[in-house]
Amino acid sequence: MARVNTQLTNDDGKPIIQSIVIKKTLKKLQVATSRKLSMVTGIERGNITRALFDFERKGIVVVGYRGRCPITGKTVNHYKLKND
Repeated sequence: MARVNTQLTNDDGKPIIQSIVIKKTLKKLQVATSRKLSMVTGIERGNITRALFDFERKGIVVVGYRGRCPITGKTVNHYKLKND
């Protein structure tokens, strides 16, 4: 039996559910790197970074600051919701 794709997508073709999970997680964490969001949500980091880029373009998310990642030690963007 063939599987039917019942997952909703937005104009970019990305699942809406992932977008909602990313935004809710970022609201809970307040500031997070893409790697931290990936670890918390279980969504692949590549999908996280694409969603963050789209959110930035739409004015939903901003780079709070650039700093050391607590996981990798590299300088990375720390994202936050624009309304916070």
